[in-house]
Amino acid sequence: MSLTPLSYSLTILFDECIYAIRDPFGNRPLCLGALVPPNTPLGKIENFDNVDGWVVSSESCSFPSVCARIVRDVMPGEIVKLEQHKPPQTLAVVPRPDSMCDFFL
Repeated sequence: MSLTPLSYSLTILFDECIYAIRDPFGNRPLCLGALVPPNTPLGKIENFDNVDGWVVSSESCSFPSVCARIVRDVMPGEIVKLEQHKPPQTLAVVPRPDSMCDFFL
């Protein structure tokens, strides 16, 4: 990630796993959602045995249309590994670079 000082969010499907990656600047959002049975009560998902799969999107507003519940956002500089029936696993977090905001100058 340090070799690509750009804004990006991406997903990679490899060996039955999904890798969700967000750039260290955090300019592009990336949300994790869990596909759950329709009768699952609302609230935080704590038991990942009921998770049928994972969804990753730049916005969480699309999750209800596919019976998914938001789990969390991918943090800036984070790489998350998603596997079926397992909780999300953070593989790496790249430190966020210092940058000035134009609104505060």
